[in-house]
Amino acid sequence: MSRLPQPFKRPGSANFYLRIQVPPDLKKMYPASGQVWRSLGTPSPAEAKRRAPAALEAIYAEFDAKRQLRPPTDGDVQDIAWARYAYLVERDELLREKTYTEDELDEMWQAIVAKYGDEDYVAYKEFERLVERRKKYDAARLARTKELKSPDPNRTVRMVAPQVEDAVAKRGLKAPKGTADFRRIASAIQRAELEAFKRADERDQGEWGGTPTDPLVRPPSTSAPRTAPDGDRLMDHFAKFQQQQGSQHRPDTLNQNRQIVRLFSESVGEAKPVEQLTKLDVARWRDQLLKFPTKAQQVRELRSLKFPQVVKKNEALGRATLDPKTVNKYLSALAPFARWLSSNGYVPTLILTDEMYLTVDREKRGRDPFSDDQLKRLFASPLFHMCQGDRKEHIPGNVAIRDWRYWIPLVALFSGMRLGEIAQLLVSDVRDMHGQWTFHVTGEGDDAKTVKTAGSERIVPIHSRLIALGFLDYLGNRHQSGDARLFPEIKPDARGFFSGVPSKFLNGYMRAVGIKTGSTAFHSLRHNFADRLRAAGYLDQEFGFILGHGDRFGMTTGRYGTLTQGTLDMRVKLIEAVQYTDIAPKKKALRGCL
Repeated sequence: MSRLPQPFKRPGSANFYLRIQVPPDLKKMYPASGQVWRSLGTPSPAEAKRRAPAALEAIYAEFDAKRQLRPPTDGDVQDIAWARYAYLVERDELLREKTYTEDELDEMWQAIVAKYGDEDYVAYKEFERLVERRKKYDAARLARTKELKSPDPNRTVRMVAPQVEDAVAKRGLKAPKGTADFRRIASAIQRAELEAFKRADERDQGEWGGTPTDPLVRPPSTSAPRTAPDGDRLMDHFAKFQQQQGSQHRPDTLNQNRQIVRLFSESVGEAKPVEQLTKLDVARWRDQLLKFPTKAQQVRELRSLKFPQVVKKNEALGRATLDPKTVNKYLSALAPFARWLSSNGYVPTLILTDEMYLTVDREKRGRDPFSDDQLKRLFASPLFHMCQGDRKEHIPGNVAIRDWRYWIPLVALFSGMRLGEIAQLLVSDVRDMHGQWTFHVTGEGDDAKTVKTAGSERIVPIHSRLIALGFLDYLGNRHQSGDARLFPEIKPDARGFFSGVPSKFLNGYMRAVGIKTGSTAFHSLRHNFADRLRAAGYLDQEFGFILGHGDRFGMTTGRYGTLTQGTLDMRVKLIEAVQYTDIAPKKKALRGCL
């Protein structure tokens, strides 16, 4: 998924803007700069960030609309001709309905006189307008018929040019002035108007059953697929959905979901009417996702292609494709929008149901735990003792690094906490409760903090081994320095996550010391923690809450969180049951290094 562009101030303006590079296939339709600028209409950084997803969606909708421009087909030309004919015939009927008899005109004159007086010029003009309406219509119809029959084709094209431009814009067609396609549509409109005026002439003679004799002017086939107009396409509806639901999600989540739904839109056809969507459309997309390459946007040959083209192209490239678990995540991203379409009446039935998800082996873990040998190799490596310093942490030396690079793996090993949960901790999230030091995992205290789910909020006792290694000394240094964050060097990445930089560094470090494989990564430490609890005799349902899978002991979610002494003791017992033999570094290696 691509990152959400960051708002910034344009020189000379107080407001924030989004600046988006124009896709290569659309560069001819934009200025030479190749960029699109959109004002977010606010000088506030926070408000600009909140408005950015909707503005970005509008830009992408504009790109999509321009991509939909296509040469008119014979069906398009026929549809345009019939639409113009039907409009003029209906207009003629309405005007005839508003043609007044002499008695009706007398009554109306009396009403106007009562209002304005019989000498009033306004009264006269008002009455004259009513009387002359039909005469003016007949005269205008006669004059236009004469001009439409002009032997000069350029003259007739100029006459109907406004109607051609309107029809082209409404249908997303590509027919610039001066082209053969523009003239072809102009000819169709000319023929349609002449047929409509024939019906009017027949009605003047009392004949109301006339039908077009021109073979071009006929109703479009009912079997022809309808194209949704701009503003009524799938991504237009998704923009409305996100506008209504956006405040419930992070901008990064909104951006990723938008890109996933865009893949679905490209799969079914971006101009397909929403009301025609079915379960079969979703099922076909799901099956094609299994052929869709991972990280497609990072592959040069695939970057500018639509979903069906990417799937087709990858048949030759042979890149690794999405696994069933990831496909289900894509379906989950579409599901709320599918429910919204159904609940708002845009689709007759729900197009995505639980039965449509792929069956996934839930016993199979996405990551394996590290072996004891791998853990020993990791914590015996230079970073956890003495190394050569920044960017050479994996090489033995005489520099002791004791910042987040050192502590985050150890905290994960002895707490089972997720990387993002550890990286975003505040100093105030480490607290002494009933004489026991604890980590408070919450989304509170800072707007940038997040938790995976409500059940992820929890209190985790600090393992005695971390304290023996000097963690409280490190905490004291943070208090003394006045730091708000436990690991102040870590900043949110472009997506707003604290885990971005640590993940890149730590997984790279594990690769450098030879323990990262295709099935192991930093997250494996969380599996090691769970396996140690199982080895201590605990069942998964007995310790799931300590991993953030739901808290059956009922932690409160108030800002500071409270636990009774007994409940805290139960958690301490779980944490202390996690033991590693000769794996973590010893305290003696840390003297003078904190």
